[in-house]
Amino acid sequence: MWPLLAIAGFSGISNYMQGAAQNKQTKADNAAKAKANLSTMRETAQVLNSLAVQSHELLSQAATARATATRQALIGKSTAESQAAAAGVHGASVDAVQQDIERELNWYKSDLSHNVDIEAFNAETQVRSVVANAKARILTPNATTSNSSLFVNSLFTGALSAGSTYASAYFKMA
Repeated sequence: MWPLLAIAGFSGISNYMQGAAQNKQTKADNAAKAKANLSTMRETAQVLNSLAVQSHELLSQAATARATATRQALIGKSTAESQAAAAGVHGASVDAVQQDIERELNWYKSDLSHNVDIEAFNAETQVRSVVANAKARILTPNATTSNSSLFVNSLFTGALSAGSTYASAYFKMA
């Protein structure tokens, strides 16, 4: 009887120690994964921040270009109007020059708006790519076995080992 209890105890203790070592290794692996995930999130935030700054700069440049073009168009209109008045020209030709300047301004603004839309789409595509890459790099932690489960499993393993030894010895005798 004592040898069976010794076998059960040894098997249970061995199983418990292996499980505890595995839990310790899993916790260390999970800590390393958490550190890597934090680094991934930090890098992703920096890239997204950079993309946001670039997008803001693009919008700022577009607004400046739009304002400059409008100012140039107003200067052009007033110059054309003052030159026509100085030359004594009135009527359709003066209106046509004004309309041409306005049309050119509208085309420029439309092209500028189209380019901004394309750049915004490209920036959004980059953001999606960065986020997808970050999601792919995130490491999932592994589950550990609780101490109570580990203890119960070790007792069960020890009992099975003792039972197996007993049955093997019993059937050898028979």
